[in-house]
Amino acid sequence: MLQDRKANGALAGASRRADFPHYGTPPNLPWLSYLPRSAVAGDASMYLDAELQALSRYLAPSQHEQDQIHRIIGQVGALIERVVPYSPQLIGPHRTGLALAHSNVSLLLRYDDVPRSLDNSRRPSATRPQIKEAHMNLLRRVESALQATELFNGLVKLQGKRRPFLEARHQPTGLLLNFRCDEGVPVLTEYLQGYSEEYPALRPLYTAARTLLEAHSLFGDSHASIEPDALALLVVAFLKTTHGRFPGYSRLGDQFLGFLQLYGMEVNLSSVGVAADPPGFFSIKTLRTPPTKEVEPAHLRGQRSLINAKHTAAVKGNRPASRRLCVQDPSHYMNNLGRSCTRVVEMQRVFAKAHERLVESLGDWDSQPKKESILKDGLHANFAELERFRRRMILSAHHAEGSYV
Repeated sequence: MLQDRKANGALAGASRRADFPHYGTPPNLPWLSYLPRSAVAGDASMYLDAELQALSRYLAPSQHEQDQIHRIIGQVGALIERVVPYSPQLIGPHRTGLALAHSNVSLLLRYDDVPRSLDNSRRPSATRPQIKEAHMNLLRRVESALQATELFNGLVKLQGKRRPFLEARHQPTGLLLNFRCDEGVPVLTEYLQGYSEEYPALRPLYTAARTLLEAHSLFGDSHASIEPDALALLVVAFLKTTHGRFPGYSRLGDQFLGFLQLYGMEVNLSSVGVAADPPGFFSIKTLRTPPTKEVEPAHLRGQRSLINAKHTAAVKGNRPASRRLCVQDPSHYMNNLGRSCTRVVEMQRVFAKAHERLVESLGDWDSQPKKESILKDGLHANFAELERFRRRMILSAHHAEGSYV
């Protein structure tokens, strides 16, 4: 787990129970210490539900870790204040509520694009060459400022061709920071904030799905796989299209199984696109009929464009591009958030296999009522590296405070 450069790593074994309530739990089952005692007396469905909640609590950043992240952001703000027009703003998973303990920290470098800010009927492109160059210049200034410090020296790198960004690894903790330029907080971030508030199941389902994929080195663009926003929208689309199908309490287990079944066995993600708003699936077949209205709805125009791009790639013999994941961006219908994922078939196989294992494990519960975990058979994850990362965060905080451990 956590082997790609987009993930930060983690920490092994804590010296204090107060810092790690899962102290003493085996590295591959640390979430069990977050399991309420009442869950043991329930049936298999209730127990799996409780395990998913426990996994989400275990992987959520602790208050100590959140404080450390905000301290580092404050450090960075002070280091670059002379080269940026505005202080960096927190965006990404730490703002949407979907951050895991090892999630990267995404920061916005606000840049005022004056021509786009004017109230014109046709606004200039946000990716036109001159604004892209302005963003690059700002990122280079930040890069130079961070390279000049012991905290980041040698650990800063410009990335990205379409939309450049800066990666900086915080040396004391190993935390990875991403810097991106824009006029303001991305609209997608606001969408995900809203989804998180509307669907309480989003976070635990996202956490379990991401953990599963990371355990199989199938998460992040460096593994040619799905990125955080796209995975979150897969969960949102599932929750919206199955609304009302899982009533009552303790339904998280059934929902996770439904998610794995949908994306592992029922939908061919190599040829079918996924939309969260409005929710649904689209393909060449669903978009074959031309629009009956003079003006086609924006989301359908976007879907037609995304599917046509896949079709064009197939005609040109670019098989990986033709089969890449397609997840429509609800904040920009022409944008495919699944672009990085070309290992769609492998991802679906992992979902299908996890579903099979979890069904078997649930069936075994009656004959093995004291089985320590149902979820472990589906995840096959090891958290030793995560524990090492978390320990490093603690030690760094103690050193920063002048304490000794």
